[in-house]
Amino acid sequence: MDQDYRKMNRRELEDRIAAQDKEIEELKNALEDANVRLQSRAIDIDNVGDLAGACVKINGVFEAAQNAAEQFLENIRMRKEETDRICQERDSESREKAIELLESTEARCRAMEEETKQKCSEMELASKKEAEQYWQEVSEKMEHFYREHEGLREMLDIPGRKIGE
Repeated sequence: MDQDYRKMNRRELEDRIAAQDKEIEELKNALEDANVRLQSRAIDIDNVGDLAGACVKINGVFEAAQNAAEQFLENIRMRKEETDRICQERDSESREKAIELLESTEARCRAMEEETKQKCSEMELASKKEAEQYWQEVSEKMEHFYREHEGLREMLDIPGRKIGE
């Protein structure tokens, strides 16, 4: 029976407890109805034998009903405790798993971030080298062009910077 409760999720366990609570209420009502009926009936002393015998029988019925109700309530308490324990275990397991997943995700994110930074640095360095090489090629071509057209060089000379430097 414990295995059945362990397989149930929290909602199923709560539904089970609610059904048992309803059953307890129904049993209490039935007991109350039986008490009313017993009180309203006249005890037939001829059938019972005597008044003391009738009291003993009535007390036995009440005692049996009381014992059954107490046993049922104890069973409900035990089931509730088991349900609470199972819920706590599942909650604890869920929290541990969430922490593990969070830590794992954070570690992967850090690794990805470092890898991305490294790639960006490499790309930036490559871009700078490529830009310098391109600028050097353009400068050399312009210098060659200006040597061939000396007058143009004087017209395009930028103050503070000499073409071909």
